[in-house]
Amino acid sequence: MGVEGMLFYCIFVTGYKFSKMNTGKKYSKRDLIEDFVLLNECFARRYNLSWRDAFNYLKQYGGLAFYEKHYGYEHTQSYESSVDTLAEICKRNGGTVG
Repeated sequence: MGVEGMLFYCIFVTGYKFSKMNTGKKYSKRDLIEDFVLLNECFARRYNLSWRDAFNYLKQYGGLAFYEKHYGYEHTQSYESSVDTLAEICKRNGGTVG
């Protein structure tokens, strides 16, 4: 699945609505979504999940909401570090991957 397909899946297929970010004009919603698409791909590869399964897992167990809320910090970290963080957040919320 290409980046465009992933963006389409995030927004239109799942119905997920990224909230209005409280980051002022420093970061755009598009930046957040594009970074999350790449992070989701890293998460999926590390845990041998399909891209869709990884997205649904992160959405269900709070990883997506966490990344959105803390984007200002998380986007400055490596994808490897962010995957570790999201796995831990999801575990705290009942997830079993990681």
